[in-house]
This record gives sequence, structure tokens and C-alpha cells, in this order.
Amino acid sequence: MSITPNTEDNTLEIEIKITLEPNEKGLFGISELKDHRVSVTLNSILGLKAQTNIQGITNWDISGTVTSGFTWKVDITHVLKRKEWESGLEDLFSNKNEYASYDDYYIQKQYENNIKKITDKLNQIAADTAGGEIKIFDWRLPIPSVPGLYFNAEVNLFAEFEMAANINIGQESTTVYTVGVCFINGGFKPYSNTYRRDENISLSLRGKASAKAGIKLIIKATLINDKVANINVDPQIGLYADIYVTIPILDTGQADDNRFIYSYFEPGVYFSANVNAYLNILIRQFEFSYKLGEKKYPMEDWTLGNAKIATGIEVNGTSVHAVNHIAKLPDILFEYYDVKSGINGTEKILPDDLKLVTNEGVQLRAKEGNLYLPEAASSGSCYVTATYLHTDGKAYSAVFQVLISGSMLEGKVSAYTDHLSMGTLEGALVELYTEANKAAPISTQTTDETGQFAFNVEEGSYQLVISADGYRTLTSNQKVKAEEIKYTEHILLMDNSQLA
Repeated sequence: MSITPNTEDNTLEIEIKITLEPNEKGLFGISELKDHRVSVTLNSILGLKAQTNIQGITNWDISGTVTSGFTWKVDITHVLKRKEWESGLEDLFSNKNEYASYDDYYIQKQYENNIKKITDKLNQIAADTAGGEIKIFDWRLPIPSVPGLYFNAEVNLFAEFEMAANINIGQESTTVYTVGVCFINGGFKPYSNTYRRDENISLSLRGKASAKAGIKLIIKATLINDKVANINVDPQIGLYADIYVTIPILDTGQADDNRFIYSYFEPGVYFSANVNAYLNILIRQFEFSYKLGEKKYPMEDWTLGNAKIATGIEVNGTSVHAVNHIAKLPDILFEYYDVKSGINGTEKILPDDLKLVTNEGVQLRAKEGNLYLPEAASSGSCYVTATYLHTDGKAYSAVFQVLISGSMLEGKVSAYTDHLSMGTLEGALVELYTEANKAAPISTQTTDETGQFAFNVEEGSYQLVISADGYRTLTSNQKVKAEEIKYTEHILLMDNSQLA
């Protein structure tokens, strides 16, 4: 388990990873799974952030945001063992060889044949082993006060190569809920919005080849000898090279419909350390191993391919409020398919990496989390397009609304079900018409998961037309005053003519 705080966005990430290692009996007692490893990773993010935009006593905006996210991932890995020939050696050292005698010609020949086979097997091990160590220093210090106990330090040069193939299943969901109040021109304006992102379950086949070479320091305490009891720490530093090949099967967020396979090569420098312990009490043996950590520093100039295949960008809120033409920049999220893990993910884009342009073509400036609008911006609202240029050379865009001033017409849509219970209605179509022109709507929205909608309007008379599949269309006339926030609630009835 790991707990990681992030001071930049005031979130706390908790990750729990459960790993079932291969064993001779097989996972869950299934002998066919003796070379398989299963890892279950659960990741939860919880954040609470307060934002203030104060431009004077009579112009301010205060809001609070709660962020929650959950990701789960299951890896089923086939571990390619390097010493599958050990059973062959055990067969050569069978009990019949205990009685081998030079006096018997046939037994002598059998003995010589087995010696040749053993030698061949040992040569095969030397040739096929994809890793090894060369000891360049060994220092040993006995402890006189404790007979049989001694410390020793070793310095080894090592190299190893590992291959694994796995099936990866995962899913991610994120919810961002914001509630706030702004005080503009002598009036209070409460508001709220909800952003929710639920990824479909992703399934992929993934292969990984990893090579390491470096120097290892082993500090060990041994009782009598290593086969009785020992404990050691082995910090190591060296070079690594990882190759990932991923074949998506289910949902990659349509990263690239023309691609069937993704690959990524990453070399670099790494540092790691492990704690290992062994105890033999004759009737039973105990082994313990704990990974203190591993840190990798990629050589960016030598990488090949993209580790994160872009699928788009998204804003974690449909609108923000401006005070004196200054608004808090919402989080712009980069959505990607992770070639290394085989699942979809998101990460926050830095403001300096974004190009922000209004619907009137004016480029905006963002600094220290604030978005500065031109003084000539419209009095009602404007739409801002955020564009991000990814390393793949493609540009990705998302649009959000900035509410500058004026009135608000907002509300909630609920509905009765066939069980006569009432609940909020997500996905209802809300059309806004002016009293003077009811032929074409001036704005259209769909309700969010809480049934909410909101229009930034000027003073005047309006008509709301609310519709949803399976329900009767509802028409509601509303009159909005200057600088008023008018909240309305609407209930849709089921359309019995559409029921089977």
C-alpha cells in the first residue's frame, strides 16, 4: 500500500496492490497456472480544494471543489522461467546412481553416460541463463561475542533479462463536484456543476521485455551459513531498457482506429533496493522479501514511440464564473491510452501548455490559475476553446463557457417512474426560446446526472421546452429580471402512449 499526497491540487492518492506469485501447485490450486502471476491494483483519489477570486468588497467569487476518483486494474502475467531444465538434472541424480560401481562394466558405462549428461546440462544452463553476477569484492567480519554470526559486504556486477506476457483488465472513473457563490453588483449568485467521467472497461494483451545491468552492493548478516539464516539489503544502480508491446482488445477511447498494435521503447538509469531474509528450522523454511522501492530516470532523447497515446482533452466543468473579467481556469484533462499499463488514464495539463481562444478569436492569458478576459468581452458570457498540442504532432481541443455577468435561468428536471417514485432525470433536452421568437431555440442543453441545467440570459421573458424519451414534453414560461438568478424545478410525467 502506498499513500501519496499531491500539494498542487490538494489530493490524496491511496493505492493498494495485491500480488499472487507463481508456485508449484499453481494459482488457486490450478496446476496449469503454476507459471502465472496475478496482480490486483486498487487506486483511489480524494481531493478537496477551495478557490477564491476577490476583486473588491462588492465583487468576489468563492467556491469549493470535491474530487473523487477510483481505478482498478487486474494483470494476469505469464512468467517465462529461465530454469525449466532443473527437473532434468534431478532425474540424472537418481537413486540408482548411489550404487554405481567401477567393478561392474555396465554400471560403469551408465555412470559415465550420466556424467556426460550432467556436464551437458550444466553447459546448457551456462548458455541459456539470461542473467548472472560477477563478484568483484567480498569482505567478511566475524562477531566474536556471538559464535557463528558474521557480517559481510559484497560488490557484484550483474546483468539480467526478463520477459513477460499478460492480459490486462482495468477501468477508471472520476467525479468533480463544485459548489460556490459569487457576489456581483450587490447580488448573490449561488451555483454548482458536476463533472463525471466513467471509462468503459479496457482489455488488452501486453508483452514486456526488460534488461538491466549495473552494480549491486549486498550487506548481509549470516548465522552459521546462508542455508541456516541470513538477512540482507541489496541496493543497486545501473542501466535499464524496457520494451512494451500492447494489443488493445476492448476500448482504448478510440486512440487511433488505424492502429492495431502499440509499442514503446524506454532506456534509462534506475536505482532500487530490496530486503531479503531466510530462516531454516529443519522442519520448515521461511523466506521473506520486500522491495524498498525502485526509481527510474528515463533518457527522454533515446525513447522510441509514445508511452501515452492521446485520445483527447476534456474540461472538468462546463462553465466558470468571472469577476471583473477574471475567472479561475478550470482543470483541463489530457486523456490517453497508457501503452505501459494497458488502460486509459487522465492527467492535468499545465496552463502554459494550453492555447486559450474565445469564440470571437481573442487569445486569452492564463497566469497562476487565473484566466484574464478582455475588457471588451460581452456582458453575458463567452465560450473559450482550449487547445493542447501533443508530442504526436496533433492538436486536441475542448470548449467551456465563462459566465461574465447578467442573469441566470437554471433549474432541475425530475420525473415520475412507473413505480410512482420520483428521481432526477439525466439527459433530458432543455430548449430555451425567447417570448418574441418561439420558432427556433436560442440555446439548448441536456441535464447532467443530477438533472441540472443553467442558461446565462439577459433580462426578459423566455420559454423552456423540456423533453425526454418516454415522457410528456413540458413547456414552462419564465420571466427573468436584471442580474437575477432564477431557479426553477420541473417534473416530467410518463407518456403512457409509448409504453408497451
